[in-house]
Amino acid sequence: MTNFQTELSTQCRNSYESISAIIVQKIKKELETVFYALLLKRILLKEKEALRIGAVMLSWGIYGASVDWQDNSSISAEQYIKIAMPNLLNGMAVH
Repeated sequence: MTNFQTELSTQCRNSYESISAIIVQKIKKELETVFYALLLKRILLKEKEALRIGAVMLSWGIYGASVDWQDNSSISAEQYIKIAMPNLLNGMAVH
């Protein structure tokens, strides 16, 4: 996501504002789909709606973190990811 954020803001500088809402929606939906599939494989006993909601939260969180890194962080993408990973892993832990 951080590589994508950097490339997108660099390559699409002039049109980024006009297309960003569409891009954001598509990214979050794709991330949600991936996380939902992963959660379904790992946690078969939970209610599917609870897993869907978890997938939404993870996908928005990852996208939000990439935006935060792009807009507000002075550390490298690798450092930011190292700091963020425990939160992501805790979010996917089986409870």
